[in-house]
Amino acid sequence: SMTAIKKTIEGTVDNSTENVYTIYSRGDNSYGTITYLNKNNLNIVRLWVSNFQCFAVDIKGNFMSWGLNDYYQLGNGTNIDYVFAKNEKHSTDSFSILSYEKGVLPNVLNKSVPFPFKGNQVKTISCGDGFSLFLLKNGELFGVGRNDKGQLGMKLSFEKCTLLSGKRCLSSVERVDYFYNNKIHLTDIQTCNDFTIVCDENKNYYSWGNNDHFQLCRETLNLSTPEPEKVEAFSSLGQIKTLKVGWMHGVLVTITNKIFIWGNPYFDYNEHFPDLKKPTEIINSASNTITQIASGFHHVAFIAIEDGDYSLYTFGANDFGQLGYETKEDYIPEPRKVSINDKEEGSVISEVVTGAFHTLCRMTSGNIWGFGQNDNGQVGDYANEYITWPTIYNWKMDNNLRLHKIICANASTVIIKKRGMDIEEDEEDALKVEI
Repeated sequence: SMTAIKKTIEGTVDNSTENVYTIYSRGDNSYGTITYLNKNNLNIVRLWVSNFQCFAVDIKGNFMSWGLNDYYQLGNGTNIDYVFAKNEKHSTDSFSILSYEKGVLPNVLNKSVPFPFKGNQVKTISCGDGFSLFLLKNGELFGVGRNDKGQLGMKLSFEKCTLLSGKRCLSSVERVDYFYNNKIHLTDIQTCNDFTIVCDENKNYYSWGNNDHFQLCRETLNLSTPEPEKVEAFSSLGQIKTLKVGWMHGVLVTITNKIFIWGNPYFDYNEHFPDLKKPTEIINSASNTITQIASGFHHVAFIAIEDGDYSLYTFGANDFGQLGYETKEDYIPEPRKVSINDKEEGSVISEVVTGAFHTLCRMTSGNIWGFGQNDNGQVGDYANEYITWPTIYNWKMDNNLRLHKIICANASTVIIKKRGMDIEEDEEDALKVEI
């Protein structure tokens, strides 16, 4: 099945009897991944929402996982297709969640099988199609799941792997020794489908996994490889501000606000579209400061400051209207400005997030606007299977709570709100989204 771009939610809640975060989930619930994401998540301290699997740490320090598990990607030592029974509904609003009183808990990782680290040691988790990678706060990297195309960044002997559906898989969580042996401290990880790009503390980038369309962006044949290797092609671009990956492409922004893309973002739409073997600059009319960039499976969205105003630009695939302007073109290779007319005076766009084929925008007014694929209601409570123009997100939510974060994962959306308007947060404890 198609995987989604990794999305991560992290948050800190207190141990009181009142909820700090209220979580609303809507969209594809094929493997129960969003069943447990609702307003009663009192016991969750940290949470990661990915394509079809979720990881969480509760207030007792339990490290938990649930969702799709056909290649051991949940790290629980089994390959049960999914930890919880598949819900009869293909899409969901919200369901009852974790409850200590009822004894209902997801798979507790550090109790069911020996685990090499605890939940509070994790910095972030990145998931692709059938595999999971865990980046620790100390810079170490661990992985589990599919490795048939070198997804885990490990050279594994045949004896160490389990063959599932013809794919070589690692059934237990193990360290990626390349970085540990070379004393390389990682700070960021970006994974999608079947390849990975990471960044170390010295701003060096490394890639591994599938390279059938040169998505690894390094001087090698377009073959899969399990060996992490430095991406030398980035050295001539200048300092990189941010980097994201899609289904079989990568995109980055430099500190000089230039946008580069590589791989093949449009192969599914034009089989003759050439592979971009090296970073290729995108013609960008928004030459001013780019504050944020996000990537779906085949489309890219970014926020640019123009004459003091914040504007949204998109480019790439548009088959579900995920670019936000009414056109029948399947894909658009150059950025165009998206018109969002928020009625609140002085309201500007402050955040953009992307799912596989949909886009959501957060405004300073607190309003949320969305467009793109909507077959599971991920853009809002509309009958349309896809929405081609920015439409205000109109799903039921408690307006008395403060909008905190938005996350899009594959064909689902998670809205996070919190009580109070004056809760102080430091940068380390603040809820954040990584794409």
